[in-house]
Amino acid sequence: MTRVTVCILILLVQLRVAWAETPVSGRIDTDTVWTVDGSPYVLDDDIEVAGGATLTIEAGVTVQGRAGTKLIVGGVNTGDSGTLQVLGISGQTIFFDSRVRDEPWGGIEFRETTIEPQFDPGGEFVSGSILRSCRIDRANEPVVMRGAVAYLDSTTIAGPAVPLGSAVRVELRDVATPKSLRADGLEVFESSGFGLVIEGGTGHQLVECSFRYNYQGANIVALSLDDTETIRIDRCWFLFNGVDGSTLDEGFGLQLTTSGDIVVSDSVFVGNIAASRGGAISGGTAGSLTISRCEFSENHAGRSGGAVAMTGRVTVIEDSVFAENTADQAAAGYLGFAGAGATLLLRRNIFRENRAVQGGAMSLFFGSVDVEDCDFIGNTSVTDAGAVRFFSEGGDVRFADNRFSANVTGGAGGAIGLIDVRSAADVSFERNSFRDNIARLGGAVYTNELVDDPSTFRFAGSDGSTNTFSNNTAELGDDIYHAGPADIDATGVCWGTTVPVAIASRIYDGADEPGLGIVRFDPVAADCDVCRADLDGDGALTVFDFLAFSGLFGLGDPQADFDGDGRLTLFDFLAFQAEFDAGCP
Repeated sequence: MTRVTVCILILLVQLRVAWAETPVSGRIDTDTVWTVDGSPYVLDDDIEVAGGATLTIEAGVTVQGRAGTKLIVGGVNTGDSGTLQVLGISGQTIFFDSRVRDEPWGGIEFRETTIEPQFDPGGEFVSGSILRSCRIDRANEPVVMRGAVAYLDSTTIAGPAVPLGSAVRVELRDVATPKSLRADGLEVFESSGFGLVIEGGTGHQLVECSFRYNYQGANIVALSLDDTETIRIDRCWFLFNGVDGSTLDEGFGLQLTTSGDIVVSDSVFVGNIAASRGGAISGGTAGSLTISRCEFSENHAGRSGGAVAMTGRVTVIEDSVFAENTADQAAAGYLGFAGAGATLLLRRNIFRENRAVQGGAMSLFFGSVDVEDCDFIGNTSVTDAGAVRFFSEGGDVRFADNRFSANVTGGAGGAIGLIDVRSAADVSFERNSFRDNIARLGGAVYTNELVDDPSTFRFAGSDGSTNTFSNNTAELGDDIYHAGPADIDATGVCWGTTVPVAIASRIYDGADEPGLGIVRFDPVAADCDVCRADLDGDGALTVFDFLAFSGLFGLGDPQADFDGDGRLTLFDFLAFQAEFDAGCP
């Protein structure tokens, strides 16, 4: 084949490509299908799908928009409805892009007269407007929904082209009938502003969505939800959203502001940054907030709440992990501030190696607080409360079956700093263990301004349950530094010794400084570890205790030093095995 022949063939192919282009513009008011044979479809001007028509775009089609052009669904007049069905499939994505690389197109706009998606009882899409298995690039406003919603299913958006724009904006504030956005598999990345903004509506659901690397100078938010009643976020990823040094009060992975209930489950938040509060999640609700089975790691806040700064009338955080989050002021892990009448429940969470100036793991400003079966390991702070800093706003306070180990502060309260609980109705600590915590004042616990009635404050627990202190260190008060004026009850506590003088030496109180209250104690046992091998604390020796030991050993936690030689070696595995085989009394 000659060189001339090859050139002719290439020219013919190029001409065929040009012939295959389909220029489109104007109003579509009859049912229309864009097929692969006509692809790419080039928007020479705005397209308006109205008059009851449906525009269907088949799998594999490419749509290109000239500068500023839009694909608009629904007419401007009431009843002038339109439907857009973008029906890509796996392996045959539908692409929306600008015709000229440096000239962004307008994007897709759904007006109030859009025919909205309908689902069968099993949640499967049946009819209405949908964006499925498509990708949108180089649009000024990639997706806008004004007074209506479309179903986003496996939609990928590479951020808006305009500064501080939104990849997806849903405006539902002034809609008479409440509407809900459903997004499954939505992916937004490298947005110059917001990944997703929802204003108004109810019952929004985000499932298996991803928001990553969304930023624009100093104004960054990946997801902002406002004025909604019920929000469910499930199996979503929020990765590296935000810019350090932002001038925004809150630039974050996820902002939630609503009067209703919020559920965030099985989601991952990594490396998000806020200038002020809530690196991963920020906001509040007059309803309830539930965070379940989530992971928060390496998030940062310029002020407080490195991972979460959130308030709710009832807040539940359960089965979640907060690791290596940081804050320049307070609460690297969780900052809760809800005031009198609010309730906080923490269950089966792990707070590990979080760092802040105050309250390494968390700071709480709540009414009623119940913290149970949580692990606080290796958290640090500069001035006070290596793990937990607490202010009471009225209501009962209960810490039960928690484990505080190797938390450190340069100030007061290696594990816990009880700063002000005068207004609390009842404060109790039951079956908690404090090991290897370090502070200048109160290696394990620092108390100040406690309740005036000493009968309402108990380290013994309401049922006489035993707390344990071992190997905590401080300049004053290895275990407890009590700076409040009222006496407190610490009878029934296991100090690792039955010698009163030895116990007293581990407490700093009115016996050391006149004017302070007295910590009342009684010797109960020389050995606090009645069943050291039961590391998960469930009262039974199972494979989960082996897993707990392996986890502690891998973290270098002193609790794994079963042979007591100050090092973690193979012999600690053998010592643990021996105690496991011996069983518990």
